Amino acid sequence: MDFCSDCRLFKALMRTVGLSIAVGLSLCGAAGAETRTTSLPRLGVRQDKDGRGEFYNTATGEAVLWRGTNHCRFITYPGDKTFAELYDRDDVETMFRKMRAAGYNVVRVFLRKGNITATDGSATLNEAYMANVVDFIRRGASHGVYTYLTCDWVPDAYVAAVGELPESTPKIQGTNNHYFSERFIRAYGHYWGDVLRRVKAEDRALLTAIAGIDLKNEICFGWSDPFDRREGTLTVPGVGTFDLASAEERRQLANAVAVRWVREIRVMVKAVDPDALVSVSAFFVRDADALPVEPPIRHAALPKHIAFGLAAIQDMCDFLDTHFYVAPWNQPYTSYQDWEGNKHASRLRLDKPMVIGEIGVFRNAVDYDLARGMSLLADFQAETYQHLNARGWLHWLWDARGFEEFWSDQWLIERNPPNWMGPTGRPDPAAPPLAYEPIPERPPDPLPDPLGPPERFHTSEGATLTATPYGYLLTAPEPGTSSARRMLDTPGVKRLDLEAAIHYDRAKHRCATLRFGDSVANRWVELEMIWDGARCRLKGDAVAPREVPVRRPPIAYDGHMFSSWIAVSADLAEKQVTLTFNGNETVTEDLLELKRIDAIEIVRNHDAQSHVAITTATVDTLPLRLAGVFSDHAVLQRDRPVPVWGWATPGAEITVEFAGQSKAVTVAAAGKWQVTLDPMPASSEPRTLVAATRNPHLESRVSDLLVGDVWLCSGQSNMALALAVCARTHPPLKQRLDEADNPLLRLGSVPATWPGEPLTDVACTWRAAAPESAYGFSAIGYLFGDRIQREVGVPVGVINASRGGTWIENWLPQESVETLPSCERYITEYRKALAEYPDAKARYDKELADFNRRFPTQRALAAENAARKQRGEKPLGAPRKPRGPEDYNRPGSLFNGLIAPLVPFAIKGVLWYQGEGNVWEFSIYDQKVCELIRSWRGLFSQPDLPFFMSELAPLGEHSPLPQDSARSRFGVALAKAAAEAGNAWTITITDGGEQKDIHPRYKEIPAERFAAMALAKVYGKPGVCHGPVLGSWRMEDEKAILTFVSVGAGLMVRDVTLDGHDLSVEELVGFELADKNRRFFRAKAEIKGIDTVLVSCPEVPEPAAVRYAWGNFPLCNLYNKQGFATYPFRTDDWPWMTPSAE
Repeated sequence: MDFCSDCRLFKALMRTVGLSIAVGLSLCGAAGAETRTTSLPRLGVRQDKDGRGEFYNTATGEAVLWRGTNHCRFITYPGDKTFAELYDRDDVETMFRKMRAAGYNVVRVFLRKGNITATDGSATLNEAYMANVVDFIRRGASHGVYTYLTCDWVPDAYVAAVGELPESTPKIQGTNNHYFSERFIRAYGHYWGDVLRRVKAEDRALLTAIAGIDLKNEICFGWSDPFDRREGTLTVPGVGTFDLASAEERRQLANAVAVRWVREIRVMVKAVDPDALVSVSAFFVRDADALPVEPPIRHAALPKHIAFGLAAIQDMCDFLDTHFYVAPWNQPYTSYQDWEGNKHASRLRLDKPMVIGEIGVFRNAVDYDLARGMSLLADFQAETYQHLNARGWLHWLWDARGFEEFWSDQWLIERNPPNWMGPTGRPDPAAPPLAYEPIPERPPDPLPDPLGPPERFHTSEGATLTATPYGYLLTAPEPGTSSARRMLDTPGVKRLDLEAAIHYDRAKHRCATLRFGDSVANRWVELEMIWDGARCRLKGDAVAPREVPVRRPPIAYDGHMFSSWIAVSADLAEKQVTLTFNGNETVTEDLLELKRIDAIEIVRNHDAQSHVAITTATVDTLPLRLAGVFSDHAVLQRDRPVPVWGWATPGAEITVEFAGQSKAVTVAAAGKWQVTLDPMPASSEPRTLVAATRNPHLESRVSDLLVGDVWLCSGQSNMALALAVCARTHPPLKQRLDEADNPLLRLGSVPATWPGEPLTDVACTWRAAAPESAYGFSAIGYLFGDRIQREVGVPVGVINASRGGTWIENWLPQESVETLPSCERYITEYRKALAEYPDAKARYDKELADFNRRFPTQRALAAENAARKQRGEKPLGAPRKPRGPEDYNRPGSLFNGLIAPLVPFAIKGVLWYQGEGNVWEFSIYDQKVCELIRSWRGLFSQPDLPFFMSELAPLGEHSPLPQDSARSRFGVALAKAAAEAGNAWTITITDGGEQKDIHPRYKEIPAERFAAMALAKVYGKPGVCHGPVLGSWRMEDEKAILTFVSVGAGLMVRDVTLDGHDLSVEELVGFELADKNRRFFRAKAEIKGIDTVLVSCPEVPEPAAVRYAWGNFPLCNLYNKQGFATYPFRTDDWPWMTPSAE
């Protein structure tokens, strides 16, 4: 390893993101300053110019590294008395001052299940406990320190409150029940939701001071039911059925259950705080892909537990969190290249940042050499930054007396100022640790040696014996294995082999039963050793040599069974690797199937001279993967060819099997492959899609797939608005949410990202419709899909790819924006903003710092604005962040992140609800949306792909006078675009707005009208599918005579309540007439026959034009008898702002 070059690279990367001595402190002033604030700018996650994930300050756009500590109930750090009765605010203040002086910007803290709930046992939070939690977050924010929340277990009261689940729920007991049971999943979601709601209720601004939510500390399964079963099957609702006799399916079970657990709880957290960063902490083990395996691989510190693969859950998390320690039970860590986790780095997505949420050193793991421990941690920081995309390191400060010893806070902060691992003393995490004055450890009391001095030792090559004050240090042939012990010379033992079994006795001493001996002569000596703190002593006498059977584990490869010598050779020219067994039996594999070298077996052997040999057989295992849109519970489009694609090693032969079809393809040079399944009829039978290679170890499969219709929902905030948000204040949707239970409706969610280039893949999470899955899903998407599924009777999938606050230019391909004449102004302004960004950013930083100093709290700002209101002055607000290169308002940004990676997934049609960002471009919006339709149809290879678009909902205070309206003109532009594009339609929602809320809750209105239109235009359902449309008009006897089409059974006046305005059937309203001077007046209207309306006004004897439902918030009540509202219209083509006579 060229450590110097790696450090130079790290420093260069540091400069590119503009990190200062303490990245986090740049958010709130220099270290040591006394700036007091109760809020911090929200931390977000994005990708840098190289596509790597990073944290950033959403207010300034600057990249941020997490540099901090863990503050948990075990440590001796000042202030850690949990948040219960012993919580000491003064000590917490002292702690944060020290953290700030050291340059730290994040603290990870545990919430305890035994203290956080109410004293009466109800599923509510303990008010005193949560007041302390809020105080902790606020005090941290005042010092520029973010709080990262975690917990070990969900409180029992929350589990009890969920109630009993159906009999179909697996009856798993113990630890595993937390992950298998919907009851526990809901409990975790409600628990974290309540925590965030409590913080939000105290001070909404405090939510931005929460760096992230770790849903559960070191999530892992117990080695118990169902993983200890070896027969039968297990069906987990919403996950699948697994054969417990198969080790592979048990691995799949562990990963699938973990994915569901994280996904569903994350949705419930996001429903409370959509911008919250959510993760779940894990730990690296020797195989980070899937567990349990044979034999079970366990977390070193938790020998009774097993873990799932970190790679399995990465798509569910906003960032990754893994834990690392230099500990005696680990294979000794000397460099990143030797670290077990390094082997699995390529399985992790570098487009998401990683936090090393716990990092520490056991003193006895580095022979009590503090300098060595510091050096290892410094090396690890630099290497994980480069290879694992680590963007944060949180030191574990647990000084666990009576157990293995860590360096505690006294070593990290108090005894060696300036802190040698903190940003103030060591601003560059790639730099060597600062020099320090070591504090000598008190030597242990000498123990008598019960066996006397050692005699002779006959060891194999590489074994050494060294006398120490604590005993004899033997370094065995296995690289890096060492123990403090002594051994007697035994007749017949001419060589030295070593086996050890680690355990703990009742006094919690770490013990080892050591077997020394000659594996050739099959003669052994056993000794037991006990570590007591820093001391090692031998227990008992050496036992006599005895015969012990030699266990040589067999190795299986491609159907061959071998038990000894393995040699590996690779011919890169021929692209082949050869494995030689027993000296003469060989197996050759093409490197076309191989990419990364992984150890599959370690065999201990000996040569003719009885020397020990440790040999590793290596096989390349590049993961074969399907595109992210193909995940469990997805829906594939019926009755049309279905593209299926993914990635693998170039040149590999891929076979895809689904529903009786089998398609083969060779992977292209770029590593991508694609096949096309033949058209399939609708099917509600859950099936498995499998992509496999000739290597039986390489396959990718997704289960519980249905065949039906897939709809894509896209647009900005009104399309993205969650069903749960609408349900809070709109009882009809609360009932729909509570009753959401449709296993044939699948909800697919695409995370919102805005990279600079089109993504090739994205994690699309599919879930069957249920209250938990519908909770955070698009209200329009869910309601539309539910109606379509129940009407048509086939499985339906709805993909939500929407994001609030966006412009149509964000959803167009970048090349379209750059070439479309109607986008010329947008491109010019964007390029100008980029050129001015450095200066604008500098001004913004200064203005924001001045603003924060002037108004350190929200209350201070509110008081100032109250005073300004009394004086008739405009209220103050924080300075506006300038538009820069990382802003999501860029050409093609949302197309790159949400639409491009879905191409060429087969879909039925598109629902589009966007326009608030472009409402004032009503004169050219039709050109832009036509280009969007054209480009999307081309990319999805569906030239007639149906598009359904919604007009904007009314917004703003109703005006009693006639008024021109950009919103009304926008609707006309949308209708024009639908006519030009063909196979596209619009819906009107004049009765679905709120005067003071741009996000009206009445989402059943657009959803039902989208569904009615789709049922008619796509599915051929007969009847009227939309409201009346003006067909023609003429003048007669000083009246305008209007004739409508799509009237169904006839026109009618309907009782309507529009955001507090009650309209009765006694009066038809919403019509206006204009005179020859283009002045509009309110007009009277009446229905004649089934399709005609007569409109008149005494002030306008010769009407020049007529319009209906025109204005920002018009009052109108003309419907057809099928219940559809009449579309707004105007008969003139006059320019903007036609004057009103009134």
